[in-house]
Amino acid sequence: MKKIITIVTIVALLFAVGLVAKPLDGQPLAKTAAMSVGQVTRTLSNISNWGYWVYSNGQTGHAPSGSSGGIYPRGTAGAIYQDGFVWGGKFDANNDGTAEEIRVGGQTYNIGTQPGRVITGGRYDAGAFVLADPKDPLVRVYRIRTNFEDLTHAMLIQDAAEQNEIAASSVTTAMTQEIIDQYALDWEEWPTEWGAPYYDLDDDGIYTAGVDEPGIAQADQVIWYVTNDYNQTVTTGLYGSNPIGIELQTTLWAYNQPGVRLGQIIFRSNKIINKSGTTLDSVYVSMWADPDLGSASNDYAGCDTSLSLGYCYNGETTDADYDAFGLAPPAFGYDFFQGPMVPSAGDTAISGLEYIPDYKNLPMTSFGWFAAGSAIDDPDLGDYVGTLQFYNLIKGYKPTEDAIPIPWTLGNVAGAEETKYPLSGDPVAGTGDLDGTQSYFAPGDRRMCLSSGPFTFAPDESQEIVVAILGGLGADNIGSVADLKLTDAVAQTLFDGLFLEVPKPPVSPNVIARPLENSVILEWGSDKQRVAQIEETEVSGYVFEGYNVYQLPHGTATKDQAVRIATYDVVNGIKILYETRTPNAYEGNPVSVPIIYGSDSGIERFIKIDWDYINEKPLYEGSTYYFAVTAYNQNLDPGRLAEQAQESALTALPVQLQEPLPGTITVAPDATIPTTHTAGISDGQIQLVVIDPLAVTGHDYEISFVFNADSSETQWALTDLDLGTVVVTGQKVLGTLKDLEATTLVDGLGIRVSGPPAGINPNKYGDFYSTNYGPAYSDYDISYLSGWDFDGGRWISGRDKGWIGLFGGLGNGNQHIGTTLTSGLDYMDVKLYFAGDTIGGGVATMAEKMANSKLSSP
Repeated sequence: MKKIITIVTIVALLFAVGLVAKPLDGQPLAKTAAMSVGQVTRTLSNISNWGYWVYSNGQTGHAPSGSSGGIYPRGTAGAIYQDGFVWGGKFDANNDGTAEEIRVGGQTYNIGTQPGRVITGGRYDAGAFVLADPKDPLVRVYRIRTNFEDLTHAMLIQDAAEQNEIAASSVTTAMTQEIIDQYALDWEEWPTEWGAPYYDLDDDGIYTAGVDEPGIAQADQVIWYVTNDYNQTVTTGLYGSNPIGIELQTTLWAYNQPGVRLGQIIFRSNKIINKSGTTLDSVYVSMWADPDLGSASNDYAGCDTSLSLGYCYNGETTDADYDAFGLAPPAFGYDFFQGPMVPSAGDTAISGLEYIPDYKNLPMTSFGWFAAGSAIDDPDLGDYVGTLQFYNLIKGYKPTEDAIPIPWTLGNVAGAEETKYPLSGDPVAGTGDLDGTQSYFAPGDRRMCLSSGPFTFAPDESQEIVVAILGGLGADNIGSVADLKLTDAVAQTLFDGLFLEVPKPPVSPNVIARPLENSVILEWGSDKQRVAQIEETEVSGYVFEGYNVYQLPHGTATKDQAVRIATYDVVNGIKILYETRTPNAYEGNPVSVPIIYGSDSGIERFIKIDWDYINEKPLYEGSTYYFAVTAYNQNLDPGRLAEQAQESALTALPVQLQEPLPGTITVAPDATIPTTHTAGISDGQIQLVVIDPLAVTGHDYEISFVFNADSSETQWALTDLDLGTVVVTGQKVLGTLKDLEATTLVDGLGIRVSGPPAGINPNKYGDFYSTNYGPAYSDYDISYLSGWDFDGGRWISGRDKGWIGLFGGLGNGNQHIGTTLTSGLDYMDVKLYFAGDTIGGGVATMAEKMANSKLSSP
């Protein structure tokens, strides 16, 4: 049985700043048709802090509009104009060993692949191969999301706006339905039999519908598609090569954590399978990119050999495209996490997210760069000369067609030391071989490629190359490089651990917005199932801690552009939470900075907003505002993987203020609803306030109490008497109405229920006055203890001499002799009241009894 070797290259894309490049030789990049449910030709990885376009023919990192298609941070400026995966090697052209021909395939500005898998392989020139029909609806780009059934309306609007490249306000109901329908269809038709990854939950080696699940690496969003190079028109259109016979399966996965380091990463697996029936020799693979970090005219490139990282950063401290968003220019890059796998006794490789003994993964074996319009320029498209140029490039030489390749030199200085890793200096320290110094060029439009090889590629073997696409954002261009490398460390840790433990934030709250004339009510507590999912879930040591409320300047704003309005957090002494950041290149080592500002305020799940925090003025009718509510958790000992806090995605909710139609509101916001005590003798209290007037039903409700033996506490339930249904159960009885506990939201009402307050009830009614002084005093019975100062300093004093300090102890001894009281007139009967024991064991100390006691006197 032929052994199949799978080589996976994982490229980590680190984003900080992107290059803007143009197609060469006047060749425009083709625009694709609008998406439709079923045979989807394009989709967007948009769950992290990246927006990254991919297409069923293999094109990546380029937007349908023709602009940059790698957006970082998501919702801001472009960082990647286009990127692609490229392979090259020596092919037995005559199938007899007499003519070894260099061939290069993959994707750059032109796309050398087509949609679909290879059903039956073979040499292209023999014509015996069988391919999937590109018109088959199953031949498409697939995108799944683990929680697609729980997406809120705001999340669907944002997804639809990004997919259709329109404003959130222009999204239609049909567009949002299309998003959810496509998620459902792709989940149902996930092509595991073609190679799409899945969780083998029953461990039987095959995909079992209803038991196993689509997905990989605990990712929140996964994209998969398959392409091949069995099309001479497209392969020669790339760099003039004939087809080799390669099937490429591409998997991209990302995490719904845009606010932390894990959310700055897209993982990309490129699995190539040799379907040609011919052994390929001296094979190299490469991740190529045309970065355009904001403006294309001011970029630098670099690499870090210790990290197998190639990256792009801004050559200037600011960039006009990012200035428009109030951001410093970021940095981004690619990290070869998993290069081609080759035999190596005693070593351990990773492939298919499994450890493989006696193999090793090749690292980045060279880094290449070129500058648009310079002497070191793009390989020629559509010409076999381009094949020779690119093959030299991925071997670690300058992109020329010379049979004896020209090496890179340090500083790009003729005659200087040769290297396969040009630009490998440290921009943060300002040392080593740096872009823009010596004979390198001024900031401009760069290209870069990270390559690995060589290896021999036998028929039917596969290699998986995993690359991480990473982004970093600091206080300036150089600080972003430092931040990028911190992100890379997180990505490397996760990959080395096979993604077995991935920290995750809470799911996003389901926020309902109620616009009023000059204010808006946001509430996220009526969805009890979502609240429980947020507040009762623990993942990798992270537990729920609180909610943040933001106002955003526009629908695609990032957290850095948002204004925090409020934070509601658990009362547990944990307030400020931190993460490691790089302020800028000149402030030394990374520092811990606050990212969450709690205050032990207590949890709340609604807010009324009447102020424009962006423009510092009142909200006005007719205006549209954008708000977001996030949930966050905390782990005070997260280790190397992540920050102390994980915050859910910032999903903009557009709200247009307008006066409700006449008759739609029957009760005012904040109105207090009266309650009647119909049974029992408890002195418990109920507070009923209108939170959402449009959701109020006008029904009658009943609150009842039950003792929960499991939790040893009394709980309350709410019944809708009009419908005869129990609305909520198991609600906590507060100690007092002022306890820092969340208000229960039901049918637009905020409900707080407490037991009797500690101490003596000042409004306790009885018959004391009418019994002792006659019916004329009966009006006093209902409040005969009112007016007592429970928190006063003293109720009994010594002789009335004015020496109240120290119980009269400031007076002289002779001043304590005698009395001013008249027997029979000034002596009164009194009652002593003692509150129940509030401290365990049923035994109260005298101090406790006195603290909760009062004296009564006629």
